[in-house]
Amino acid sequence: LLNNQVINLTQHKIAELNLQQKLANADYLLLKSPNIRTLQKVTDTYKDAINQLSNIEQALKKIALMLQKEKTHIKDKKLNF
Repeated sequence: LLNNQVINLTQHKIAELNLQQKLANADYLLLKSPNIRTLQKVTDTYKDAINQLSNIEQALKKIALMLQKEKTHIKDKKLNF
């Protein structure tokens, strides 16, 4: 279970980094070409990023809750948080 959660956390971190890259590209595009069409693309990119980050947040909350419940079953002091 713990290994699966570490994998999930790593996948969420990768997704977050991909979103940061998309947002940086959107910001650059807006600086490069500040017009209405670009602004609409950037707005859509930010809306999509907000939705994805919200989904990631919910998933991380579920992982935290699950790990908190499993905490009572962990006997190794090094793993207990």
